[in-house]
Amino acid sequence: MKDYYSALELNRSASSTEIKSAFRRLSMHLHPDVNGGSRYFEEKFKEINEAYHVLADARKRQAYDIIVSHAAANPQANWQTSTQASAPKPNRQRAVYRRVYRPDIEALRLEREYTRVFWVVTLVISVVVFSGLWAFSHL
Repeated sequence: MKDYYSALELNRSASSTEIKSAFRRLSMHLHPDVNGGSRYFEEKFKEINEAYHVLADARKRQAYDIIVSHAAANPQANWQTSTQASAPKPNRQRAVYRRVYRPDIEALRLEREYTRVFWVVTLVISVVVFSGLWAFSHL
């Protein structure tokens, strides 16, 4: 299992500001654009980026610490596959957003269409009524 604390060169009791400053310091040194696009630096940059995103979020950090402590207690378990299975997939969030909020968007579209039809019908009726009143008044 990857040790995110050692990737950011931190101890386990590091605060969020220490995590942020360590990430910024390392990312400036290991960024692939600074180092000529080297594969090694690209992989190291991805590693510290992943470590930062886990350790910067309090819930992810707590879950990571629990998994690491269980992995230390039971080295035979395959903890890497369990963390990979729980990692969110970027495209899945977009699909969930569409599935959850799509009926609301459809309802708003229908409401807007019905409102438009209501005003058109109201306009037509008022034109017919007023033109009839005008014609009746000029007899």
